[in-house]
Amino acid sequence: MRNRLTVPAIITVLLAFAGSIGAYQFYNESGIAVTSDQAARWAPNDLPLQFRLLENERLPAEHLGAAEWRELVTRAVAHWTKIPTSTIVVVLDEEPLVADLADIGDGLNTIGFTGDEYWEDSRSIANAYALREGRRIAGCDIRVNPWIFDRFDRRTMDNPQKKMERLGLLEMVVAHEVGHCLGLAHSDLNSTWEARAGTPAANREGFYPEGMAALHADPIMSYGGWHDLLGLTPDDITGISLLYPTREFTESTGAIGGRLVFAHGRGVSHAYVQAVLTSPATGPHLGPGAFTDAQGQFLVEGLPPGHHLFWAHPIGDLLSQLNSSKWEMPDLLAALEARDRWFWAEVRARRMDILPPLTVPTGRTPS
Repeated sequence: MRNRLTVPAIITVLLAFAGSIGAYQFYNESGIAVTSDQAARWAPNDLPLQFRLLENERLPAEHLGAAEWRELVTRAVAHWTKIPTSTIVVVLDEEPLVADLADIGDGLNTIGFTGDEYWEDSRSIANAYALREGRRIAGCDIRVNPWIFDRFDRRTMDNPQKKMERLGLLEMVVAHEVGHCLGLAHSDLNSTWEARAGTPAANREGFYPEGMAALHADPIMSYGGWHDLLGLTPDDITGISLLYPTREFTESTGAIGGRLVFAHGRGVSHAYVQAVLTSPATGPHLGPGAFTDAQGQFLVEGLPPGHHLFWAHPIGDLLSQLNSSKWEMPDLLAALEARDRWFWAEVRARRMDILPPLTVPTGRTPS
């Protein structure tokens, strides 16, 4: 285990902390919410949330029967409803809805294959169309591209094992869109790290925290790269738990914020700050995290109380895996010079503690 560092002095802050880019993100009335308290969500009296499957001729029956499709959607929804730290409940109605009776934005919540012809040449696999009234989600419809199976080699779909893999992909696509309907935006992170037993190291020696050996798949709410994932990552779980927390989650978690800076005082943007958690059952494992913004600020919510090691990992090894189009190139180039920084901090339940500025060394050696 690495030597324990001194825990920096902390300032307790009970007001909202603005600025960081979360690996889990939310929607609000004006776009993307920075913190969970600003997020749009379903009102308690709208729950349990009810969806109906669309009934139309667009179901690709050659590859997917109606019963098989219902089972797939049920599994996709269950990824979100089985989280013990979240109160969200989603019910799939037994009766389908005739597609001609459903309109996007009519307040009915539906999931089904689209009849819009433009999708035939579209690269999109699926979309979620949410109706938001301020910070209240008032409806959501998920439309899936019925031509998705035309993109797969027919020999793949004729092979039972390969077909199962493709249906697994479709399941995660639907789960991704359900996440949008619940209030989760796309993650800016396209690489979450977590140890998985038996997997080989995928990078240079010493790259990972001690006790870990491999990259995990990306969050389900990222744009892509999570196709081999058959479950949610810590960022997905924390995000939905912040939107619809159980009482125990609210009372037993806290947040850590701060700012990463270079020695000359400039903020380190685009670094991913992630908690390294431990438990008797799993040993060290990586928990939720957040990106720093252009000023180097970060905020990680939904953390269990205790003294935790945090890994501030700069952009250098992640540049090709980030949704970086909205970030300015000068900031990206500066971030490439930053090196990893480890620090310990105490998380206190029901508190948001802001650390003093943390200096990050420079001189990164390209990997």
